[in-house]
Amino acid sequence: MNNVNLQFLTCKGPQIINESGEIIYLRGVCFGNEVWHNDTIPTEHHGESDYERVRGWGMNVVRFYLNHKSLADNEAPGNLKNPAREWLDTNITWAKKYGIYVIFNMHIPPGGSQARGQGEALWDNPVHRDHLRFLWKAIAARYSGESTVAGYGLLNQPVPNVSLDQWQVLAQNIIDDIRMVDKRHIVFIERAISVRDHDKEDDNCHFPVVRDDNVAYEFHVTQPYNFTRQLLSYACPGDGGKYPDESRFHYINEAKGHDNSTNPVFPRNKSYLKASIIKYTRWIEAQSAPAYMGEFGTSLHSFKDNKGGERWVGDVLDIAHELGLHYTYHAYHDNDFGIYCNQDGLPDEGSVNTVIVELMKEKLL
Repeated sequence: MNNVNLQFLTCKGPQIINESGEIIYLRGVCFGNEVWHNDTIPTEHHGESDYERVRGWGMNVVRFYLNHKSLADNEAPGNLKNPAREWLDTNITWAKKYGIYVIFNMHIPPGGSQARGQGEALWDNPVHRDHLRFLWKAIAARYSGESTVAGYGLLNQPVPNVSLDQWQVLAQNIIDDIRMVDKRHIVFIERAISVRDHDKEDDNCHFPVVRDDNVAYEFHVTQPYNFTRQLLSYACPGDGGKYPDESRFHYINEAKGHDNSTNPVFPRNKSYLKASIIKYTRWIEAQSAPAYMGEFGTSLHSFKDNKGGERWVGDVLDIAHELGLHYTYHAYHDNDFGIYCNQDGLPDEGSVNTVIVELMKEKLL
């Protein structure tokens, strides 16, 4: 198969368009790249055939997780290591061949994973923040002329430990650094999932407002948390029940400490999911920017015993298409959420969750 001619993408109001002015919807899957437990190049996570496979499912983008330790040494954070350059270049070559855009996402930054509560050092130590800035500038400089790259996801699930201003300042600093070497690519800015020890959302839904015309705003969908994360020891170890379940009720904001005294309560069904998503998209629309659902996915346990994992995924996809969202499913090859869930080696057809594959093909092809 010859390389597919992917055009540069840019944000124009609430849309993402290519150089021909066509509206492009980025819809695909997340490549986790073993970032949570592997600091080296993950050669057994995926190969060329996996890009061909996701293209066959009707997808056109991969959210590509990065671990800073596999990219650069602390002594030279602005210099990508040779194995990292080769690995990233190889993935770009594979993606280009099958017409797949790539969103680089900094999943494990200097200072540790934000989402798993291990990344407070990023906010306490300015050296870590400087290293993150140097690393993004190095990545942007290398791929500034590569149209297969859709853009840069600066930080996965930020959890600033004092105030949202910490994320606002860091995000703007990284953008300014990137724009010194790359003025073309989209920057994907994620809402903070919380501020440590005081989780009540501000009027901006924890999104930082940045100065840049080529920005898409990103949010993740995990609601209802005890369903989508059920029986995962690090997240929600108990049985989270089934979906839908009209006997269970939820607030739109399930964050610890949030005042829901004036918010309506929803049964666990599609109306609840839609209200949870619209809370974010309404704010993004007001910024006249594209809305990107960077992660949505549910524990493999929710697909067992008629718990309804496939109903949850189908409803989220329907809502995303109705609202015109860009999205990536979490995750492609992973033990807890993966479309492929074999632990060792490259994705194994014997471990595939065919329910998700058929849903994706039904919605995208």
